[in-house]
Parts: sequence; C-alpha cells; structure tokens
Amino acid sequence: MEDNCSVHKICVLGLGYIGLPTAALLATNGFAVVGVDVNPAVVDVVNRAAVPIAEPGLATVLKAAVHSGNLVARSEAEPADASEVKLVALGAQ
Repeated sequence: MEDNCSVHKICVLGLGYIGLPTAALLATNGFAVVGVDVNPAVVDVVNRAAVPIAEPGLATVLKAAVHSGNLVARSEAEPADASEVKLVALGAQ
C-alpha cells in the first residue's frame, strides 16, 4: 500500500491521559512528535522515557517513542508553522 500522508511533524499540546498516549502512538508510527506541557516535571519525566500517569502498556510505547527520537517533550510550543498538525489535549478545570 502506498503512503500518501503528507503529515510528518505533529505538535501535541497537553501530555496528560489523552495527549501522552496519543503522542507516543503517533511517534511509534513514524511521525515526529513534539509534546508540550506547562508542567516542567512532566516534560522531564517524558524525556527520560518514564511514565507520569497510570495507563496500561504506555511504558513500553513511550520508551520506544522517546528512544527512536520521534518524541520530544517541551514546556513551550514551537512556532505555528513548525508542524503540520497541532493536536490539543487539554483538560477542563
């Protein structure tokens, strides 16, 4: 099957229960993903390929995503034109 997807870089805003598993799965499927979270502790934990939330199976996927270089966490978003897709996964408070 031919891959016709033109999306290569994705920015995920929010690395909680929705954003982190989504970012990790996208990264393990070959996308370059920048995950953004305002909590520096979450950014640090994710960049060390550790899991800051309880989610079955996430540890394995996250380790693969970070070690492949396809997932990087940051505390600030990139400029709007730095990624083809922005995914917002922020909780309501």
